[in-house]
Amino acid sequence: MLILLLSVTIFLPLVTMGLLILLSVLQVATPRTRMRTLLKLTGFTGFLCSFGLAVHGLCSPHMILVLDYGPAFTADQYAFEMIFRADRISIVFLFLIAGVGGLIGHFATTYMLGEPGEMRFGILLLLFVGGMNILVTGGTMDLLFVGWEFVGITSALLIAYFWERTEPVKGGLYAYGVYRVCDIGLLLAAVFIHDQTGTADLESALDLAHWSGGVPGYSVNLIAFLLVFAALGKSAQLPFMSWFPRAMEGPTPSSAIFYGALSIHAGAYLLLRTYPLVEQSMAARSVLVVIGIITAIVGTMCGRVQPGVKNQLAYATLVQSSLILAEIGLGFTDFALLHVVGHACIRTLQFLRAPSTLHDHHLMEKFASGHLPPPGLLFKRVLPMSLREPLYVLSLNEFELADLLQRFFVQPLCRLSARLNSFEEAWLDFLNSNTDRRGLSRAKTPGDHP
Repeated sequence: MLILLLSVTIFLPLVTMGLLILLSVLQVATPRTRMRTLLKLTGFTGFLCSFGLAVHGLCSPHMILVLDYGPAFTADQYAFEMIFRADRISIVFLFLIAGVGGLIGHFATTYMLGEPGEMRFGILLLLFVGGMNILVTGGTMDLLFVGWEFVGITSALLIAYFWERTEPVKGGLYAYGVYRVCDIGLLLAAVFIHDQTGTADLESALDLAHWSGGVPGYSVNLIAFLLVFAALGKSAQLPFMSWFPRAMEGPTPSSAIFYGALSIHAGAYLLLRTYPLVEQSMAARSVLVVIGIITAIVGTMCGRVQPGVKNQLAYATLVQSSLILAEIGLGFTDFALLHVVGHACIRTLQFLRAPSTLHDHHLMEKFASGHLPPPGLLFKRVLPMSLREPLYVLSLNEFELADLLQRFFVQPLCRLSARLNSFEEAWLDFLNSNTDRRGLSRAKTPGDHP
């Protein structure tokens, strides 16, 4: 029974996505109405199944469920294993994904009503939820990476949902470029783990007794730093935080589920899942704590000067995400998991209520019988006058992080990719020319010569 609940929770969003694509291709009558119905049914069913898993998880805290579908494909001595594993951390995230995903799906059926591309939004939302499910239940580094990539591509596409405008497209490409830079860390970590353990299975990789020749300190430190690097990009930490406010160009429902609840915490999940490795590297944990604290301070100052509600919420989310990563670095993993759940729930509500913020503020003033006290009084008391103006200007300009990120990360990666692409094309042309020459030489016979 539990295996059935786990299977439905993981795969139902992807099955529904396939049905929506089929409806679009076949041009079935009233596809949007059917999409709304399917979104509501999928969200409700997924929530019930994940709730059943959560109840069993509370009764049996050490319960581990495994779905092993064997290798999807093999190449030489490598096999891409389709192993899904649900333990305490995975079940918490599955319940959170199903609850928030179902709520956003139900909310979007009304909020996105009549929007051009409504079907596209529903398909991308289901792909994101399915990708998150794969990410949090992937039993191998390879499968985890697949879910990680699904989350990244759907995030970029939904930021650029209003493609007829310039800024959403720029924001989507900007976020995708940052993702590409930081995904290198996760990919290399998976390669090194496979090299050290001979397998991509997370259960074996996280059991340091399986490492060949003991546990080399340099290997653990390198892998831990690569995992931290990957998490920093997905969680919008320094120096990669500048893409996060630009992600608010997407629709409000996608902002709530991506940057208020789930996608922003994918980095935290990665570190929680691989914590037995990260724990062995004091240097990586120290860097994680320092970056988390600095990001929280910088994000707080930038959030104070934002004129838009969604940007203020974006920086508030970023601050909480950085504190969660700092908690993981300090070893408070259970507290960090609880922090993720609480923050995801409250921030989702705030993002969904963002269009009504002004109305809510007026109601609060009405009940308070006057104007509410302005925020930021602590900074006025602590900071001297000589520092307020330069910090205000820096905060308005986001500490020039966007230019630094473009100059030192995104542009070098684009140039490297272009050069590698040119080299690949030249190499293919060389191989094709040699093949053509061999084909011509074989086709010649003695009777062909004059």
